[in-house]
Amino acid sequence: MELLQKLTFYDLLGYTLPGTVLLELLQWNIQGGRLRLCYSTSHWVFLIAFGYLTGIIISELAERAIRRGKRICRKLFDMPVLIERTCDECGITLEQLAHKLKSNDMLTKDVTEFKELNSYMGWIYALVQCDPQSRIHNYSTAALLYKNMVPVSLTALVCGFWIRSIPEVIAASLGVIAFSMRYSKFSRKKNGYALYWFMSDKYQKTSEKNSSSANSDS
Repeated sequence: MELLQKLTFYDLLGYTLPGTVLLELLQWNIQGGRLRLCYSTSHWVFLIAFGYLTGIIISELAERAIRRGKRICRKLFDMPVLIERTCDECGITLEQLAHKLKSNDMLTKDVTEFKELNSYMGWIYALVQCDPQSRIHNYSTAALLYKNMVPVSLTALVCGFWIRSIPEVIAASLGVIAFSMRYSKFSRKKNGYALYWFMSDKYQKTSEKNSSSANSDS
């Protein structure tokens, strides 16, 4: 039940809100700056449902754009991979991370650079969600929300130029900057928290707890 509540809040805030805002934004511009909020119940249900679907599409497009942008930046500017940057921010060395992975039977070979471990970041992020006391859901929801609001702000910026609305252009420009900065901030917090949790004894305690629960059930 607790996980279901987290997922519901995660979906509602991270997907539905940006999707609904985008639909209302498009309607507002199509109708020449007139926004109607006195909808019937069926209209609100329809709006929220399509807002959720729109939010998923926004999220997927934004994620693909971010990944492609990061690949291009790494090639042009020799930027570090995600796990290397996260370890550097947390003060964790390559040897410490490799030792932790080996001690938990997640790594069986010797590594010489962070690029060989970058795929493990997804596993680490998945593992931290097994801890019911983890705050990773808060950071994930915030990062998802701000990431999805960036394309919404960009759409508002285009619409503002299209209808020649200076206030909308200014508000949308500020939105792009603010949401981009907030997404970057909470994305780093999410990755840093996941890595810190994995490197600490919290991962071992959670693993032992899950193992004992499985043995008792059997």
